[in-house]
Amino acid sequence: FGRDYEQHLNFLVSCRAGFAELSAVQEEVVLQASRIGVEALRAVKGKHSKKTLAFVKASSAFCQITIPSIAGVAARLRLFLTAAEAAL
Repeated sequence: FGRDYEQHLNFLVSCRAGFAELSAVQEEVVLQASRIGVEALRAVKGKHSKKTLAFVKASSAFCQITIPSIAGVAARLRLFLTAAEAAL
């Protein structure tokens, strides 16, 4: 998707819906959403515009919504920490 972060996040939303019963896919979707949030920050060199700030908030919200649906407690905790680190 290159630098089209919104399109990438939309793809991850589709993956989350299409593979709702597979925890491994859900975990990867959360990791990718966290990663693209960090990439967006790097792309603007730490100075968010309104658009990039809204995107990073959407990415973080996506992670917070997705993580509780993952079966393993340890995996959920790890992903919550990863998402929190990415949000900082």
